[in-house]
Amino acid sequence: MGSILDYNAVLKIRLLVYMLLIALGFVVFVAAAVMKDETHVGICPLYGDKLTAGPQTNCNYAIAVAILFQALYLLFRVSTSALLYAGKIDGNGLLFCECMELIYTIIDFLAFFFIFIASCILSVGTNVTCENFNCEGVSWATASAAAQIAAWFSTLLWLFVFAIAFYALYDGGKVPCFKGYKKPKAQNSSGDPAVYPSITSDSSSKPVAV
Repeated sequence: MGSILDYNAVLKIRLLVYMLLIALGFVVFVAAAVMKDETHVGICPLYGDKLTAGPQTNCNYAIAVAILFQALYLLFRVSTSALLYAGKIDGNGLLFCECMELIYTIIDFLAFFFIFIASCILSVGTNVTCENFNCEGVSWATASAAAQIAAWFSTLLWLFVFAIAFYALYDGGKVPCFKGYKKPKAQNSSGDPAVYPSITSDSSSKPVAV
């Protein structure tokens, strides 16, 4: 039974989702920063009560995760994947060997997990503060709502990215310790099995993109 995934289609979908995640990460970064700025004293308004303000780390965590995963990591993935799609990078090279694709998939899961935590911090932290204070018409609450929406959408998209990546590896028999694992015959210069082929005009003979 052949693969149900198409090489070019999966690569296009991943590029589109990556670019959307970059945009959402920018929203999270800006909104979380605005939340602190709108307090006029530079504090994080999450998890605040009538006596003390919430820890700065609550806002800083969301900012750091957005920068790390949805800016730095995704800019690298978009640039390399775009070059691969354009045929400027050899699919048998080091950047797309089996070992690296497993690492990318693990990072995708970590991104999903940490963005999920950030989403929970933003949502629960805002609710806690608004239970102690009237947040109606407060400017930082509007920024918090934008950050929450972007973070939760990012969580769903990261889960989608991880699911596609894992299934593609599993479908191609490239997940160690799973039934059906097989070592590809093609080898790259580093000695690792190749995951991506070189770009050719015939996409029907290509293995699944991950």
